[in-house]
Amino acid sequence: MRKSYLLVWSLVLLSLLLTFRVTAVESKSYALEGAVFYFEHAGGPFEVSLQANHPGVNSAKKQVTPALLATLYDPEGHPLEDVYWYDENDAKRFEWTRRIEDAQSGFWELRISVSRACGIQYQVKSSPNPEYAILASRCWIWHRDTLNFAKSWFMVPEDQQKPLEVFSKNVTVRVASLDGKELLNFANGSNKLQLTAGEVYQLELSTQRPGWNWSGIGGMPVIYCPNPELARRLEAGRCRGPNGQLLPLGFQKRFLEWRETLKGTNLNIELVDLENLKEVFLAHPESRALLTTTGSLAALEFLLSSQNLDESKPDYGSARYDMGALAFLYRLDKPYNPYFRHPALLKRISLACLYKLALGSLAYYYPMKENGTGQEISSNYAGGDAMVMVSDAVVFDLLKEDLDTELHALWSEALGYPLRRLFNVRESCENQTAHMPVKLWLYGRAAEKPLFQEIARNFIRDMANIERNPFLRTGYLQESYGPDATYQGLSNSLLAFYAYFSKDPEADRLLDTLFTFLNHTVVPEPDGSIFGASGFSHRTMGGWYIGQYGGGTRLVADRLSSAACRHQDVSPPFTEEECDQLLKWIRKHALSYYKNMPHVAVSYSFAPYAAIWYEIPKVPVLPGAQLPVIEKDSFRRQFGDEFLFVRQPSYYSGHYYGRSSGRSVHFAKNPPLNSTWQEKEGVWTPAGRDIFMPLQGPQLFWTPQYGSALVSMNWNLFTHWTVRLEENGQYDWVDYWKGSQEYDEKGDTLTYQQEFQKHAMQLKRIVHIGNEALTMSLALSAPLESWTAFEQFPWPLRKDTRMEFQQRGEWVPTATAQITALRWINAVGNGVLAKFDRPVTVRPGKTFQDQGKTIATLDVVIPADGKLNYVLSGF
Repeated sequence: MRKSYLLVWSLVLLSLLLTFRVTAVESKSYALEGAVFYFEHAGGPFEVSLQANHPGVNSAKKQVTPALLATLYDPEGHPLEDVYWYDENDAKRFEWTRRIEDAQSGFWELRISVSRACGIQYQVKSSPNPEYAILASRCWIWHRDTLNFAKSWFMVPEDQQKPLEVFSKNVTVRVASLDGKELLNFANGSNKLQLTAGEVYQLELSTQRPGWNWSGIGGMPVIYCPNPELARRLEAGRCRGPNGQLLPLGFQKRFLEWRETLKGTNLNIELVDLENLKEVFLAHPESRALLTTTGSLAALEFLLSSQNLDESKPDYGSARYDMGALAFLYRLDKPYNPYFRHPALLKRISLACLYKLALGSLAYYYPMKENGTGQEISSNYAGGDAMVMVSDAVVFDLLKEDLDTELHALWSEALGYPLRRLFNVRESCENQTAHMPVKLWLYGRAAEKPLFQEIARNFIRDMANIERNPFLRTGYLQESYGPDATYQGLSNSLLAFYAYFSKDPEADRLLDTLFTFLNHTVVPEPDGSIFGASGFSHRTMGGWYIGQYGGGTRLVADRLSSAACRHQDVSPPFTEEECDQLLKWIRKHALSYYKNMPHVAVSYSFAPYAAIWYEIPKVPVLPGAQLPVIEKDSFRRQFGDEFLFVRQPSYYSGHYYGRSSGRSVHFAKNPPLNSTWQEKEGVWTPAGRDIFMPLQGPQLFWTPQYGSALVSMNWNLFTHWTVRLEENGQYDWVDYWKGSQEYDEKGDTLTYQQEFQKHAMQLKRIVHIGNEALTMSLALSAPLESWTAFEQFPWPLRKDTRMEFQQRGEWVPTATAQITALRWINAVGNGVLAKFDRPVTVRPGKTFQDQGKTIATLDVVIPADGKLNYVLSGF
């Protein structure tokens, strides 16, 4: 009777304990941007559920739509189901449940990623075992989430070598051994702690400010477990490979097993003498794209030689350089491609690419870690992550039809981890995360997971939404919270790559907006080249005349005039002479060339701007498209509240007055002329790529006959078209963050009110837009005392141009006294005149050169009364 009584009460007590434990688990609500939940299951029926919600506060203006992507993985690391919530209708709540009747024993995983800064909270439940462990996946633990980690345990991986890295703001972090010995206890700052591999430790997070705190833990996968026993059984999420090695993810184990099956197989690829195909190449002119320095046929021997095929080596299959470009050859069914569907090429490309993802040693990006990315850190900044693996997604898509089931699954699992974790991240440098849509879309097509194509389209929808992306009111994607001409080229290139594959009309509309704005910042020069200002650029030194990665225009030139206007020149025919030269170069010099410049073969030959994409097959160009400055000879166009462009029949002028970036931006404390600028033979060139800063003011002045006469560049202080104050080598300039502007459309005037960084004075610049001339009126609000004020004239120095000065009624090449006018003039007598309302003193400045462009500078001394007036016109 007593045993029965005790048994009954024991069962009641156990029931109460289980109930309490379930309640404790269920009560936790998480806001982690990324999380991995681990559920230990003994086998049999298994159920997991997810509930998510967000407050809906200002949702329509968030950078991204509130969204959630969750993936359920079985104990072997196979993804079973993707769950996607894109709350475009602001429902604010979401629920999902998955039940598996005969579930495998082991640790199941639910990997969750949510939109950044959208206030999404979520809870998970599992049965029959409600207990779980959790990994904060590439994210900080913010605010009230800290309370969820008051006391937990984690195991250091048995193969761990790096120390634990901890960062804390208003969070007390305590680490202790299982016997209670305190190893770390601090509240603010960062720390590193070397721990013993294979041991379990206790971790406590606490805060006195639950509404304002954050912490991050990295260096190793810290999986928070509710007790030390679970931490030991989980073994830091590691699995064992075929030779007993510890691996974070299941696909890495399967890759090693697949690699073993290749040993002893013939992976040799006999090189074909391309000169025997000369007539075939000439009969198909598009083949030239494969034979130039960025061509896959030209780089084939070099890329194949970079792969290690020694089966006795642990890095068997690895390639020193990315072999992705060869996938284009594998898939290209043309008479001039002797490597079409070469079986050994398929295996070698997969071996190299999957080795990179599974075991590669590229710092920060490979191999994949427990959190599903290449970095074992707490930072959620994903710019670098976004920029890698584009080629891998393209390769997967090119090879997909010929991959067997096992190899297809390996590709799908390997690429899926980082895409799921970072599915809709957008950073303040949009060029980085603009890489995501093409990866998502191609992955979706190659993996036969159309959900990811939907995610890609939604990524573009958010990016193209003016409410979510206010920079589009002007017409650009932000870089350092403002416009940038060359990094915008990189963004556009990747967006065009996405549009090229997906044919998404939303992407076309977005690209048209971006191209249209940027095209207004450039002008054609008499020699047929394009040039433009960078005085507004917030990150890089070049203007839209450079546009990194080709700017993306060529890939969509068949349907967007704003892109086609950059490609109206007809490509020269593929001649026998050129073909002979290319074939001779490949035979004699290609291998040594690529050894010295491997990046050309590795990325340039497979980048979105590579000729293969628009030559094979040919992407036509809309005929007759023109730059805005040529298309019409009269307009005034404002872009947002940042730019004004004016076209009159006799001239073109651009102006920038935006203030979109905060004071914490990278250029805030940059010197006027950084130390990387070095002078040689009278010309200054930079060894680095750091800008000075963007500055408001006039950006360019151009005439149809002469070309660009004044162009503001952000290279340094002296290459801006602005006012500089100077005394004994000390400088002051207008403050980017202070001032205002007013455009009077009826009066045809633009007025800048600017302040200086150090001096308590203002600069008033009135620009009067005349029919034949542009008039500048400058007035300083206070006397300068010992300082001198200069209006800086940065002017493009070309071979056929020179500057002359009107002195005592005559034009002279050098000013030796005060002048009343100056002019830029070319060899045929066309030019631009700057006429002053009274005699002024001018001083020649330095000459600067960067990326093939030379800017000479001239300083116009502003008279002692602080006023300067001049008129610009063409002749």
